Amino acid sequence: MTVFVFTGDDEWAIRARRAELLTQLNVPSAGVERFDLTVDGGTALVTACSTFSLFGGVRLLDADPAHELSPEAAGVLGTALPADVHVLLRGPAAVPAGIRRRLGGDVVVETFKTPTGRAATQRIHQMARAAGLTLSAPVMARLAELGGHDLPRVASIIGQLSLIGLPSPSLTQVERLLGTSHAPGASWALTDALEAGDVATALELGAGMDPVGVVGYLASHTGKVGRILDDQLTDPDAIAGAFGLSNRFPATKLAALSQRLGKTGVARSWDLIGAADRAVKVAPDPHPALDLLLVQLADLWSGGTSPLSRR
Repeated sequence: MTVFVFTGDDEWAIRARRAELLTQLNVPSAGVERFDLTVDGGTALVTACSTFSLFGGVRLLDADPAHELSPEAAGVLGTALPADVHVLLRGPAAVPAGIRRRLGGDVVVETFKTPTGRAATQRIHQMARAAGLTLSAPVMARLAELGGHDLPRVASIIGQLSLIGLPSPSLTQVERLLGTSHAPGASWALTDALEAGDVATALELGAGMDPVGVVGYLASHTGKVGRILDDQLTDPDAIAGAFGLSNRFPATKLAALSQRLGKTGVARSWDLIGAADRAVKVAPDPHPALDLLLVQLADLWSGGTSPLSRR
């Protein structure tokens, strides 16, 4: 068994390296198991190490946040365990030196720091290629300027461009996303209104935003909720770390929305957003299509507490 430790503030690079590791170890999809170390410090992780898989093959036990691993669990992981079981400890903070020593010698430690300068520009190229985007020189220059001090925001923009189907975005489209979907307070204010079933506020906020940018933001938000369900994330700190959020509050709200929607609600959200995405791109006036989407999502995301549900 090998223990891999991937830590640092570059969450995108950690996830990319994790995907590479799955291929490197030839781990099947059924062979990945997730563990939240904030729950028990690694007790369940240790138990799983000595448990046979129902599906056979190589297993990867993926646990985070790494710095929450207990000394007792680290000591067990440092002993001889099955050769077909590998452990990945990952997270934003480094594993304490004492815990690291308990893990023993068969440990691969890699640190991922958010790049700056030319390295940040190279990262933007990598993210764009991974998302299937072709960036023009003006767009690349604008994103590189932003990436020098806010690379996570660039990653969010690239994700939105991919989600809304703009493989070769213009500078105007990128500027709209920069200026609307991430305007201070606007994005969370909009989703707060939708989750509260406050249709009037949602419509008022949407009226002052670019429809394409809003649909892109809502797609990104829905993607986060879907990932929370897929990865079975429950702890707000783990969710905040996964999405690069600065505090627990938005992470707590994402967790609550994921529980309220479930996979069926997320699928329905994607249906609504997909229809709106097409409409706002072809309609002479895209705002009516956006208004319809906001009314529908307010009903769905609030759990049926919007005025639409009470009629």
